[in-house]
Amino acid sequence: MPSDVSTIVNEIYQKSPPPRLYICTTGAGGMAISWLMGVPGASASIQEAIVPYSYPSLENFSKLDNESFGLCSKSASVSLAEESYKRSLEISIAEFGLSQSAIERSIGIGCSAAIASVRPKKGLHRCFISAKNSKGISTFSMNLSKGQRSRIEEEEVVSKLMIKAIAAASEVNFEGKIGFDLKDGDTMFPTEIDPSEDPLDLLMKGKVEKVFVLKDEKSGFLDKTLAEIPLPKPSLVLPGSFNPLHEGHIGLLQAAQRCLMRTENEAKFGKKISKNLPMIFELAVENADKGTLSKNEVLRRKDQFKEINLTKSGEIYSLALTKATLFLQKARLFPGCVFVVGADTVSRILNPKYYLGGSVAEMVIAIAEIKYLNCKIIVGGRLKSDKAEFETLLDILDDSLLPESLRGIFLGLKEDDFRV
Repeated sequence: MPSDVSTIVNEIYQKSPPPRLYICTTGAGGMAISWLMGVPGASASIQEAIVPYSYPSLENFSKLDNESFGLCSKSASVSLAEESYKRSLEISIAEFGLSQSAIERSIGIGCSAAIASVRPKKGLHRCFISAKNSKGISTFSMNLSKGQRSRIEEEEVVSKLMIKAIAAASEVNFEGKIGFDLKDGDTMFPTEIDPSEDPLDLLMKGKVEKVFVLKDEKSGFLDKTLAEIPLPKPSLVLPGSFNPLHEGHIGLLQAAQRCLMRTENEAKFGKKISKNLPMIFELAVENADKGTLSKNEVLRRKDQFKEINLTKSGEIYSLALTKATLFLQKARLFPGCVFVVGADTVSRILNPKYYLGGSVAEMVIAIAEIKYLNCKIIVGGRLKSDKAEFETLLDILDDSLLPESLRGIFLGLKEDDFRV
């Protein structure tokens, strides 16, 4: 391993906390993976490194469309980096939970290269390497002069550029530390930096389906807004307008968590429930009756979460912003999650008048899909209008037309669990 590479990789691994890397490279760059694995500390940073080479393998990884932009292009490396970043996030969140540090440590690398081969290439020898983190995506690229190097020498140049890209994404100073031994005819292009767009703007424009607001680990407030990220399963999701947010919302989530952790309910849900189960408030920025909230109004409601105590030991809260106006749409956005709703909401979910044509069949089809998406629904009871009797989930189900075969996705809180 070249000494300059060893030095920079050591600096990457010595970051505190170390970055978490998911790497996908095709055409060249495999030597960089070997270098990374050859330095002590790799296990704390490398999540996975893959080398899909055939067209079907590449298409399976990131849905690359070779006819649109070719396999050796900036578009290809960006596509590989975006999918790598998505997978890095999934692994980081599974390992460290839904936290700011898990997100900020995650890096996705995508390399697309064409270098010397058995048959002379008609096109350029070149490479594109994209690195994506929470701040955006940067692309490093260069053309290699034909006939100036062997394949192994071109492979080394591409791999060094990949190490440079990883260092940049890890915020490690690499200037003047990596030598490339450029030849006549080589072209090292300026780095192209595409910063992340404001996540809320992406949501309002319909470019992403959901945006998360996580706790800023310095301030302790829910104030770290990030674009669409994977969600641990299961997670508790409480939909609401939060206008205003109040202690009852938090109390309902906490009651649902306690309910899930009971032995008999763990058996029903098919898995051990963690005490650190993520608890998510879901706010739809669109309303079926009132239209789309203004950005200022969304920000106002989001800012309420700064004013309420969300820092109790072991509890992981976040806010999800979506455009899902219907409950089935929410289930599609949060498959495998456990929704927490009040009696009023579940009554609407089970009322055919809220479905196309007031159809019972449409209602049943929607609940069946929610079940297929492996979602569950915990329901808090309520005092009836005369305040003489407490209405439970069983009362609501008895009054509904939902088949018995679909009722198992619902779990009711007892009056002792939660009462408003």
